[in-house]
Amino acid sequence: FPVFVLIFLRFIMATGLFYLTLRWREGGLPKLSRKVHLQMLGLALFQPFLYFTFETYGISLTTASKASLIVASIPMVVLLLSMLFLKERATGSKLMSIALSMGGVTLVVAGAKEFSLDLSGSFMGDVLMLGAVLTAAGYMVLTRKLSQNHSAAVISFLQMGYGTLLFFPFFLRDSMDMHWGGITEGGFAALIALTLLASYGAFMGYNYALTKIEASLASVSINMVPVVTVTAAWIILGERLTWMQLVGGALVIV
Repeated sequence: FPVFVLIFLRFIMATGLFYLTLRWREGGLPKLSRKVHLQMLGLALFQPFLYFTFETYGISLTTASKASLIVASIPMVVLLLSMLFLKERATGSKLMSIALSMGGVTLVVAGAKEFSLDLSGSFMGDVLMLGAVLTAAGYMVLTRKLSQNHSAAVISFLQMGYGTLLFFPFFLRDSMDMHWGGITEGGFAALIALTLLASYGAFMGYNYALTKIEASLASVSINMVPVVTVTAAWIILGERLTWMQLVGGALVIV
């Protein structure tokens, strides 16, 4: 699948799942004002549209290690935005949690056998990855604000639905070169797995979490992503973990 074809197919199927969830839990989409719809459109603009776009092109222009370390700064940016827009407090425990998780991610990334401190890659790639950090942080803060009046099911359905519309022009562009008959059973299974686990499960779970806890606290869990990744690579691909990665993973969990 071309990148934006894959993203669009994931999101349009996830939108259907979110709609079914909304019908089951709340009987359908409640009547919302134009202002709320614009806020939901802004949410979809942050995440998934701008985040996926920045990350997709940013990773292609910079090194994997630099990209991982830049993304690890998301909790700190969320804390700053939460202080500005949500009036959340920067307590000592929050700062310690963020510092430990960022340090842990650094060890997980640097502990990989293939890691090298490669500072190459274009400046534009780093700028795009920074854009991904800012849009991810904006998504978390705005979701937390919207969650004060709307359920996770409503937020997730509209976020994914508007995100699908935003990606539609890119889907049309990339689908012109798509060989639809060449999709294998494995490729189709991967599409379904990404839809169910990432586009539906992860977004619903994270949006639900943001209705219950502060954005600055929820954001720290983002740094579990590289820990889960290396653990899955160890279990599924047989890759060996280094002691630095084990220590880094422990720090993130703590």
